[in-house]
Amino acid sequence: MAGAIEEVFNGLRNVQEIGTLAQIEEPLEKELKAIKRQSESWQKSGRQQTLFTEIRTDFQGELPLEMESFEEWQTTVIDRLRSHFDSEARSADRLQAFFVREAAQGIALFNFLSRRYDVVATNPPYMGSKNMGSVLKGYVENRYRPGKRDLYAAFILRCLEMTAPSGKLAMVTQQSCMFLRSFVEMRGLLMRTS
Repeated sequence: MAGAIEEVFNGLRNVQEIGTLAQIEEPLEKELKAIKRQSESWQKSGRQQTLFTEIRTDFQGELPLEMESFEEWQTTVIDRLRSHFDSEARSADRLQAFFVREAAQGIALFNFLSRRYDVVATNPPYMGSKNMGSVLKGYVENRYRPGKRDLYAAFILRCLEMTAPSGKLAMVTQQSCMFLRSFVEMRGLLMRTS
């Protein structure tokens, strides 16, 4: 779990430039799913393994463990982390309180970015790839390859990720993605998701 949280904060390193394109939820979701699978196997044996591997004991004890759906369970874990950071921020020294508040903001952003919404509506930013800074350009090329030509195209793809399977997406976009050859891969992707 600690490794996944560290990944999230590494992902937040350039969030001021990347914004909501940041896909920080992937490593934590992967870790939470692994923990949930492990917990389900321990539940069958009547024993629960510790959440953090740094703790020396292998088991917390024999606890009844009622598992909700993964989404409900994930929400519960995030709420507990947020609550923990809130209490730490009130009781810690100033330096520690600063870092705890930063961690709490990272958890809040993770919570926002990891949810799937019934309706996603936006007017995305527009910027051709030649005007992007090196961090943003590299990130868009690696994570949103079909939309790498313009920032609005990357936002189309990101908003699709944030839309629930039966949800609706509404965006104010340029029409260029509908006919320019450089967006053919993206159009194919959009056709498969609609």
